[in-house]
Amino acid sequence: MPRKYPISRSKDHQFTVNDLITARSELAGEREKALKRISEIETSITQLDGALRLFGFDDFRSLAPIHRLKPVRITRIEGRARQAALWKFLQDHPEGKTTVEIADLLIEHFDLDRDNRHEMTATRNYIRKVLNRWQAEGSVEVCDYTGQSKRWKILSKLAPGRSGGN
Repeated sequence: MPRKYPISRSKDHQFTVNDLITARSELAGEREKALKRISEIETSITQLDGALRLFGFDDFRSLAPIHRLKPVRITRIEGRARQAALWKFLQDHPEGKTTVEIADLLIEHFDLDRDNRHEMTATRNYIRKVLNRWQAEGSVEVCDYTGQSKRWKILSKLAPGRSGGN
């Protein structure tokens, strides 16, 4: 089947070829680094197996691998943006909001992944930490309990950490 449009090459294709060569070289370097790391892990596992055999343990098939989750980390700017949004949500709702309602608003506002349970738990924990800190400062208070959730409302009009003086 003949081509509809002929292949045309300009001198610019050399830049594309060089970029592809560079990308392949970088991936090959990453692969070598990963293989070296795998070799180091295999050596460590072999040494640990030998140590366990000294103590009479030899059922290594019963040992399941542990998959640890990386902690959810946010930058200082993201933290301040979340605190500002949290303060605004509480200002917009003088009757108060529960921790879960605030978390839902923040998740929606920052377009976080609702399917990632680890991130959702970290977000709720962060909100609780911030609200407890603000409660200690006297900026917010618990006005009610809804089930197991605290309902928070603002006490002062100034944002936390701000004083009325100059």
